[in-house]
Amino acid sequence: MFASRPTTIGSTTDRSKSALFFWSSDMNREIISILTKTKNGKECLKILQRKKWVTYLRKNLHSIHVSDTERKQLINWVNTVKVTESEINKLINDLDWRRSET
Repeated sequence: MFASRPTTIGSTTDRSKSALFFWSSDMNREIISILTKTKNGKECLKILQRKKWVTYLRKNLHSIHVSDTERKQLINWVNTVKVTESEINKLINDLDWRRSET
């Protein structure tokens, strides 16, 4: 079974038009609740990989301190600098800033 980001559950008169539709006598609330485990009770590979990634991210958090002066300067900058839609599109489409010398 495979499901990815269903966006509709169909209509009240016809659930078969759902983006996520189960049809099985084995389908029950418990099975839906334990989608992170295999039928043998082991955690799925993607779940293990996600947990490893989250652990890595948590160990490598960077604490950033912003002083009151810096905060006020940033708020002032946000309130005074105006960027047009065409300028934003130009920046997005400019690939040069994405290149690195390293």
